[in-house]
Amino acid sequence: MKRCLAKKIFRTAQGKTPYSITDKDKLYSFAGQLKVDTIGSPEQVAVRLADYA
Repeated sequence: MKRCLAKKIFRTAQGKTPYSITDKDKLYSFAGQLKVDTIGSPEQVAVRLADYA
């Protein structure tokens, strides 16, 4: 995952962008494929996913 995309995901999870996480199933699926822990809220998973990058 590109670092700039990871930063956007991280900032979106923190509510610091005009974007929102709309497809939670896709987020959880993508995180699972990368073996990132998928337990918790979408924002928590997004932060872990961004940290993975």
